Amino acid sequence: MTPVAITMMRSITMMNILRLRCRRKASQLMLMSLKASKVILHMYDGKSSPNQHIYYFQSQTGNVIDNDAIMARLFIGTLKGIAFDWFRILLSGSINSWIDLETRFLSRFCEDDTEVTMDKLLSTV
Repeated sequence: MTPVAITMMRSITMMNILRLRCRRKASQLMLMSLKASKVILHMYDGKSSPNQHIYYFQSQTGNVIDNDAIMARLFIGTLKGIAFDWFRILLSGSINSWIDLETRFLSRFCEDDTEVTMDKLLSTV
């Protein structure tokens, strides 16, 4: 190998080492930031308002994360009970974005906001 080729290989190796160090440092800073913030996300068990849960979730994460994959991962972590069971049975690859997950979640746990009066209830008996 010529001295020029050796020098070029050393330069490429050093650049790769520096890139790895920068990536590692960025990852460490991100982890430190997450640990410092200690955000506790609201949990959803399928018994309360799904719309309200989405609003809670977005208010806690929306301004921080602009990444569908991270939003979906965090959201899945807020599900428990029947809500988590629903997620577990989704077909692999059926969710492609945060909007997909939000739409499917809301359609599964939709709430009927129709107001029902006592007269209407008694008239169905």
